Amino acid sequence: MRLKKYGWIAFAPLLLAGCAGQRTVETEVGGRLVCDTMFLYEMCAQDLTGNGQVDLLYFSDTNEIFMYREGTADIVTQVLPLHRCAVPMPPDTLDYSTRLMYATDDMGTMERLDLKRRLISNYLNERPVIDECLESHDGPAEGPEQDDFGEDDDMVDF
Repeated sequence: MRLKKYGWIAFAPLLLAGCAGQRTVETEVGGRLVCDTMFLYEMCAQDLTGNGQVDLLYFSDTNEIFMYREGTADIVTQVLPLHRCAVPMPPDTLDYSTRLMYATDDMGTMERLDLKRRLISNYLNERPVIDECLESHDGPAEGPEQDDFGEDDDMVDF
C-alpha cells in the first residue's frame, strides 16, 4: 500500500527533469553545448569538435568534467579541467547523451524522458567507482553520527 501511495516520489525527479528547460549553444568550431537540469543540478554536454558525438559531461556548478569520451582527455582539458575522479564515458552513456544533444523537434517527450532516465541510470552505475575515488582522496563520507557542521558544538536549549 505504501508503495502505491508514495511510489510517485521515485519518479518525481524524472518528471521534473522532463519539464526543465534545455539550453543549447552552438560553439565556434561547429560543435555544440547543451545544458539541462537533472535533479537539482544543471548538467552540460559538449561536442567540442563538431563530429556529432558528445566529448564531455560536466555540472555547471563546478565546471569540472566528470565524464569524457574515451581518447579525448587531451582535447577536453583545453576547455575545462577534469574532476580528480573523472571517468571515461561508457559507450551507452555516450550514445544517450549524444542522442539527447542532437535531438530534433520531432523527438517525443516520452523518448526524451527515457533517454534522460537511461543517462541518469548509467551515471548511477558509475557512482561506486567515483565514490571510491572520492573516498580515497577525501576520506570516508561523513554520516549523521560523524557530523561536523562547525567548531562550536555547544547545544542551545529552548
